[in-house]
Amino acid sequence: MLLSTFDGTNSVLQFLTLLLIFVFIIAVTYFTVRWMSKIGQGQSKYSNIEVIETRRITNNKFLQIIKAGDKYLLIGVGKDEISMISELNEDSLDLESGVSSDTGMNFSSLLDKARNLTKKDLNDEDKEQS
Repeated sequence: MLLSTFDGTNSVLQFLTLLLIFVFIIAVTYFTVRWMSKIGQGQSKYSNIEVIETRRITNNKFLQIIKAGDKYLLIGVGKDEISMISELNEDSLDLESGVSSDTGMNFSSLLDKARNLTKKDLNDEDKEQS
């Protein structure tokens, strides 16, 4: 009785309708994200403010070195406030290191350290078994 009410054409049309709606939603999402990225690039293209380095002090407090125009500033950033601490001389900054992450390490150096640790652990186990 259930098979007698099954209409193959109707289910195929429902599937195609859902597929078209899905493709339409994906296309709208793609073009919206692309449009938003162009707006973001336009805003940062002429920016005179750049974050040089960030250090975490506590869970939600940071020290940041920023470049505003041609001046370097040290600011404190908290949950609800931002405070200027001092102006820095460009000569006193190490701008050549290239590491400006929160932890001071990049992923590739962490991965190399992990690989070296696992090799060291394997070598230690081999020595103990000998």
